[in-house]
Amino acid sequence: MKKHLISFFFALVLSIMLFCVSASATEAETTKAEKWFNEHHAVTGMVTDMTINYGDSSVTERVYSKDGKEAAEVEINGRMLRLISDSKDVIMFYPDMPLFHVKFPGMAEIMMGLIGEVPTEFTLDFVKSYEVTEGDKTYYVEEFVDANGNIGKYYFLGDELIFLEVVVESGGETGTSRSEIVSYEVDDEIFEIPWYSINLYPLVMIVTLFSLGSLI
Repeated sequence: MKKHLISFFFALVLSIMLFCVSASATEAETTKAEKWFNEHHAVTGMVTDMTINYGDSSVTERVYSKDGKEAAEVEINGRMLRLISDSKDVIMFYPDMPLFHVKFPGMAEIMMGLIGEVPTEFTLDFVKSYEVTEGDKTYYVEEFVDANGNIGKYYFLGDELIFLEVVVESGGETGTSRSEIVSYEVDDEIFEIPWYSINLYPLVMIVTLFSLGSLI
């Protein structure tokens, strides 16, 4: 489960890098990423398909971002698991079994601490641009870096942003993600759980403490 929680927070870095482009290009030159941001700065939601590689783990998930909220859906043993987060907590549940969920208080803050502190005034500094050929397509790539050393690589065909790669250093390991934009329309219901759903976190903590006690 740890790998799914860690990979989920690549979504937070992704949304930051997509919507906080403030490139330090020269006054005479504007980057494609900066132009893309200027055209999409009013966009409040986005759906992306993301593949994350972290350590020996690889996870593929669909990520939803809207108004500071994040959600991710990943298939585990043939079932869809959904993780939802604001800036503080993480909620985990199976949409096909909505009667129960687990809310981890403060987990979002903990996981963001693993990735690195996000500055109040977030900027991405332009590093370089180059071309990359994959299959029969040649992408124009612009590379940026943030204050924590996280790297964002924007892949364009013409002026259209096709996908973004993020490279994050954490805990002595390098994590990478590739995200393809699916839609700018996000249903608010993706961030909600039914009012009748029961939080199993207290039970999880009791079982955990009992298990630890039996080992003493």
